[in-house]
Amino acid sequence: MPGTRSSTVRKSLLALGLAVLAAVPLCAQPGRPGFSDPFGLRGQDRARGFGADWTATLERTGKADEVLLRISVKLAPEHYVYPTTYDKGALMKFKIEKATGLEPVEKDFVADHEAEPYDDPDLNKIVEKYYDAVAWTRHFRLKPGVDAFSVLIAGEVVYQICDAMNCRPDQKYAFHVKLADSRAAGQDSVEEVPNSVATESEDSHTRFDQLIGKAEDHNVGSTWKVLVSPRHVKPGSVITISVQADLQPGWHVYPLDLPLSEDGDSLPTVIGLTELGGLIPADTTIVGPRVIAKAATDDSGKIDRFHEGRLVWARKFKVPADSGSGNINLSGKIAWQMCTMRKCLLATGFEFSGRLTTKEVANSDLLVLTVGKTLSNAEASEAIEELHRSNFAGGATLVQTEESTTTTVEAASTRKKNDDVRKSPSVVIEGEDPVAQAGAAGGKLNAMPLHVFLGLAVLAGFAALATPCVFPMIPITVSFFQKQAEKEHHRPAAMASVYCLGIIGAFTGLGMLMSILFGATSLPEFANTVFFNLMLAGLLIFFGFNLLGMFEIRMPSWLLTYTAGQESKGGFIGVLFMALTFTLTSFTCTFAFAGGLLVMAESGDRLRPILGLLAFSTAFSLPFFFLALFPSMLKKLPRSGGWMNVAKVLMGLVELGAAVKFLGNADQRWNGQPAIIDFHLTIAIWAVISIGAALYLFGVFRLPHDVPTENIGVLRFVAAMSFLGYSLYLGVGMFGAQKPQGAIWKNVEALANSTFDVGTDPTGPYSKHGDLKYALDFERALNLAIKENKPLFLDFTGVNCANCRKMEGGPMSQPEIEQRLGKFVRIQLFTDTLPLRDRAEAERLTEFNKKLQKRWFGAISLPYYAVIPPDRAVLTDPSKILSQFEGYDPDQSLFARFLDDGWSKWKEIQAQKGRQVVERN
Repeated sequence: MPGTRSSTVRKSLLALGLAVLAAVPLCAQPGRPGFSDPFGLRGQDRARGFGADWTATLERTGKADEVLLRISVKLAPEHYVYPTTYDKGALMKFKIEKATGLEPVEKDFVADHEAEPYDDPDLNKIVEKYYDAVAWTRHFRLKPGVDAFSVLIAGEVVYQICDAMNCRPDQKYAFHVKLADSRAAGQDSVEEVPNSVATESEDSHTRFDQLIGKAEDHNVGSTWKVLVSPRHVKPGSVITISVQADLQPGWHVYPLDLPLSEDGDSLPTVIGLTELGGLIPADTTIVGPRVIAKAATDDSGKIDRFHEGRLVWARKFKVPADSGSGNINLSGKIAWQMCTMRKCLLATGFEFSGRLTTKEVANSDLLVLTVGKTLSNAEASEAIEELHRSNFAGGATLVQTEESTTTTVEAASTRKKNDDVRKSPSVVIEGEDPVAQAGAAGGKLNAMPLHVFLGLAVLAGFAALATPCVFPMIPITVSFFQKQAEKEHHRPAAMASVYCLGIIGAFTGLGMLMSILFGATSLPEFANTVFFNLMLAGLLIFFGFNLLGMFEIRMPSWLLTYTAGQESKGGFIGVLFMALTFTLTSFTCTFAFAGGLLVMAESGDRLRPILGLLAFSTAFSLPFFFLALFPSMLKKLPRSGGWMNVAKVLMGLVELGAAVKFLGNADQRWNGQPAIIDFHLTIAIWAVISIGAALYLFGVFRLPHDVPTENIGVLRFVAAMSFLGYSLYLGVGMFGAQKPQGAIWKNVEALANSTFDVGTDPTGPYSKHGDLKYALDFERALNLAIKENKPLFLDFTGVNCANCRKMEGGPMSQPEIEQRLGKFVRIQLFTDTLPLRDRAEAERLTEFNKKLQKRWFGAISLPYYAVIPPDRAVLTDPSKILSQFEGYDPDQSLFARFLDDGWSKWKEIQAQKGRQVVERN
């Protein structure tokens, strides 16, 4: 009774469909919030208690095998806690319950300042208390063979907190921190500053802590380095030797011209050049940072003179005209004393050395002098006494600059456009575009040991498989190799190997070649062009209709005759073309890792980016080796029920759905905003395709190549239900009162062609996300920020950046994050195209944004976020950037910490300016 069976099936399907439709309103109701950390792997690193806000971070120190655990607390007004020394630690106790991969260096935690004494009449004794804020630190050493970013520390603080009325004993703060968490929060190790300007005599694996002299006994509160510009000089030319120091907030050092006091309570900073190699002073001026003058805290009536923040001393020297070609050896020593307003440390310092090269053709590279021996307290004190009258070779007058944060190092004006990627970000080069003076991405990767670097490249290759750009290539790969499997002399293993080798070769060779010839952003720019997206969409549609059985791909007879004896060559050419297409398609999403490598290649380094791209692309292409073998395996399996045709139809439908994404990319790239294929049309097409796939699997209709069947299997039924459920899920996303909150919908939103809410107001064009406006013109936004005296939040993004959409729909859309963002002047800096109708203005702004990101931040990956002060000097001094956050991370606590870090640094700057105004008055 075929007719009866068919009628029963249709009625069952109708009832099933009505049941599912009835469930849609339930799906649209608000759901439970997602569990961002179900296994507690991130740990609790921030918590609020009664009157106390606790934070724990794990940070890198100047030593490669050490980390620093910092536990900080901010107290409410009139609240206080006790030191660990009071009552044998009964009222403030630190417990380390777990220290994976670490062993303690110090026995106890050390507070960053002394507690305030208080004469308690009830206890009839002096009691010490901490008000406002305090931080405790403890150093840990990495165990042999342990990777720094795999370590973690867990424990708790048990404490008593009091106010004027009462006390609360046995309060607890549990912490669980990893070094990776601190990195994401913008508390990276100083090792991430580029060391690619090291001297020729240094070992290639010299760490940054060696270059800037961050040994343990002079690491407290400051970092130092000695620079020479240029490193290759002509006889008779002038060079500049500069000493740079970065002091942590609250710390200061004393000026070079501070007289030695008889009681030795304040020691001047000294810079001694013990070997000059024939160099002679070019003038009688030493340029130094501005001195802060402040009344002493005691009743002596003295005025303290000191330096804070970023400091630079510089002096010019002349190379003798008769020096000829060769080397000029330099050496010297620096000594200083670090102090706060409450205490001073013992004098410390270091020795340094380096070698200049004299040539007939000079360049403008910087030379970072190598740090040698660390000076003991006795040696530093002796150096101060010996050198304080002859700083910088003596015979010079110290001239204070108006600003203590920057200085200018003289350099040649002719240089390669992108050489600045290899320079220290804290040095400004004269005669260049201010935006063109920074770089960090290449230096970060350069600083890693080779085995760690290659391991990260392999992990990044596997991680890149989960990016949205790679999904469309899966059905293309399978369908292409299905066609290859139908050939008579098909060799699946050879074809799959050539395909993978083609991907590896295209990633490595094409990436290196184009980055060197045209710049590191050339490949992702091509992947975002209208031509490429239309070409890829056409390819998907062509293969899709072919798999649906609309037509057969037949080669012309003359071509068949030509390839009869060279079939393998022809096949290999097609496979290599597919590998190239795959590489270009995936470049947009894989640049988080590959981009840094290409910046390194563009700036001169060759070996590391080649090895890194080889490791990355090998891991990236490995799964596609098995996908390439898959069709041949299918061919050898039984053809029961024509399931092979079913698989072809499903892949054809998936390819048609993927084609919509690339057509939308082309639409948006051409028009700025989607003119035809907008978000809703994309979702509707995907929903219709899913319904069509479900009906096909249920057997409601057949296509030309299908074989009639009496029933459908269990797996086919489950697949049909999945497609039907997915279509209804898309419907909930479009029409439901509450959009889905799961990871699937976030990826769908990211892939669909978004329409941007843009407009124009007196400050220029803007985009809108929720209730917040984001300026699209950096210059106008900076002017507004200066006028309102607000810091700026920068969002480097892209129209075709799927991870950017996931950040906008994820962490950035949460109320807690929006509340924080509301305090900033916000800017969205699109680097592929701008969603503006005025295409000329869009191109102008896009070019500026790309230039700003690549040369300012040394990065070309998206998304990328930063907080900067409302100060034009930030363009010429990237060290003024307050905080940075790179890439997609669904954990909103990390993004919140990044924003809080930038805001707190801005408030510190404001407070310091306020103190300086009071001092001047």
